[in-house]
Amino acid sequence: MTAKATAPLGRAARFGLAILVQAAACLGPGAAWAAPEMLPFSENGASIAVVTGKSRYKQTVPVDDANNDAEAMRSYLVQRLGYGNASVFVLKDATLDGFDRAFGTGRNPQSGRLWRVISRVATR
Repeated sequence: MTAKATAPLGRAARFGLAILVQAAACLGPGAAWAAPEMLPFSENGASIAVVTGKSRYKQTVPVDDANNDAEAMRSYLVQRLGYGNASVFVLKDATLDGFDRAFGTGRNPQSGRLWRVISRVATR
């Protein structure tokens, strides 16, 4: 007698799979694969975003894709939501010093890059 290589699907899993197959069939052929064309927003040109990605921590395991996710969010903000490329800040594995360079300090907020961008946008 040989043992099965895989465990049989449970009743709930078979039911869920059947519902998924039926839902895909109702959508028609190719409907599940075609994404609607998305046009970028135009009203976000003066918006500013700060995106952080933290992959390295002192007291836990690394998060492998955190910085890639931050770059993907940057691309989404610029390409789909219409943010200006220079108005999206991506901070990767930022320390307190990195946040101070981006936001400024409590005593000197004007020292941050964000302050300079906001000032430039506000004077347009």
